[in-house]
Amino acid sequence: MLKKVTMAVVLAVSLSGCVYHQWAYGPGTTKPFGQASGECKLAGLGSQQGFLAFGNSSYVAGAALGNALGNAVRANATYNACMEAQGFVAVDAVAR
Repeated sequence: MLKKVTMAVVLAVSLSGCVYHQWAYGPGTTKPFGQASGECKLAGLGSQQGFLAFGNSSYVAGAALGNALGNAVRANATYNACMEAQGFVAVDAVAR
């Protein structure tokens, strides 16, 4: 089970670096990028959820991994939505 969890984490981390975007000022932007990004990072951190799992250690470890991945996706989606609400526009870029 530990090998499966390790492989899932490695796969998730490696895929997360494939595509990213940068933010450009949109027509409704009123704040500097640093200030808006900081506020959105705080909003993303506040969007995480806890979990409760009962069972054997493999089940609890899997639940913890699933919760961690879900929280990472949720935080990223919250950050993106916040930046769009601040007036920024996502500009697609290729991975380096």
